[in-house]
Amino acid sequence: MRKKVILFFAMIIMFVTSICVLTGCEKGKDNKNVAPLVGSWEYQGGGYTYIFNEDLTGEYKFGNSSMKFTYEDKGEQVAIKYENTTSPNEFRYKIDNGVLIIKDSFDNDVRYYKK
Repeated sequence: MRKKVILFFAMIIMFVTSICVLTGCEKGKDNKNVAPLVGSWEYQGGGYTYIFNEDLTGEYKFGNSSMKFTYEDKGEQVAIKYENTTSPNEFRYKIDNGVLIIKDSFDNDVRYYKK
């Protein structure tokens, strides 16, 4: 009887240890969902590209120039603060079938395609 009790507790300890090990085995992930904005998006006519990184930094490339920025994804809105500026620009956006649609200051849809 004593062996059965010891065996029972040993199995419980092994089970709990296994659960702890298996739930922590995704190295480098912190259970955050990757924001849908993350990636490179190119303007429908070419020449302009937004790059959104997982660390909330990014770059806007146009022609041979570029501007670095930080951003905050607010769901249906993104706040982009370009380097050397004091306040962020906020844009409404949606992603539809791999197309990033940003509302510009004139309320026009500007389309960027995932690269």
